[in-house]
Amino acid sequence: MEQAVKGSLAQDLLRIHRVVTRAIKVALDSSVEFAQKGFPDPATREGFYNYIHSLTSLLHAHHLGEDEIAFPMARIKMPGEPVDQLCIHHEQMQTILDRINPLLEKAQNGASDTEVLPALTRELDQLNTLWNSHIHVEEDVFSLKKVNAAFQAYEQNEIGQKMAEHGVKHIAPDYLVLPFVFYNLSETDRAEWAAVVPPVVTQQLIPVVWKEKWASMGPFLLS
Repeated sequence: MEQAVKGSLAQDLLRIHRVVTRAIKVALDSSVEFAQKGFPDPATREGFYNYIHSLTSLLHAHHLGEDEIAFPMARIKMPGEPVDQLCIHHEQMQTILDRINPLLEKAQNGASDTEVLPALTRELDQLNTLWNSHIHVEEDVFSLKKVNAAFQAYEQNEIGQKMAEHGVKHIAPDYLVLPFVFYNLSETDRAEWAAVVPPVVTQQLIPVVWKEKWASMGPFLLS
């Protein structure tokens, strides 16, 4: 069995993919439910829209990091792989995100949920379909075997560090998106992610300093 190297690019991508895959499913299922039954209380409504905002912010930042850092290196080191196809997928998903974000703004500015949620559900359904098709291709391109054959361990580590730093600069707000990432991970993935971020993030900022700001997302997160 192919073994991941420390700072494995393939493992880093798989981990963030698991966050997004879970989040899109939770968002879509919740949107369908709330469109049918309404929100049980204002806190759940706030948490739901914060959760969707965190998803769109993370996905935009993740794809931007791939487009600007990982994919240019892949074109050099992994010729013949369908990297351009992955970029097209990113553009298609960004088009969906560009339709979702105005819906979130409308909800936050007092628009009726009966107006927002059906449209949001349609967009999330399209995003779910495209996302699952996209990662089927990407996880083949960036499989452990292919990545380890193309990149030295230090190169994978450098790319991973650059993408992490790039991601932090492009997520907004960090007090929602970083807890969103942390609590959409399984315990195993959470421990691995915690090992590569500054300890202050997982030991102070997320559980203490930012807790009141992201707490409304609790019903949609893993404990």
